[in-house]
Amino acid sequence: MGVGEFFAILIMIGVFYVICKLPEWKADRRTPPPGMKTNYTKMSTDICANGVSKTQAYQNLLDGKYDEPIKKQK
Repeated sequence: MGVGEFFAILIMIGVFYVICKLPEWKADRRTPPPGMKTNYTKMSTDICANGVSKTQAYQNLLDGKYDEPIKKQK
């Protein structure tokens, strides 16, 4: 295996890693709309108890399915 093949394989591994981690990175940087908060407990319950994959949970987070209104204190 030559140096060129080594770097080609290394670049392919790097690209594959970025493609796999992209939904997680996007979900980590997401902020909910004003007046809403993200319910991370519901997200964790979906992953642990309901059998939702992490990828699907991140997609649900990006779609706003874990957002809930902030309760105003009286």
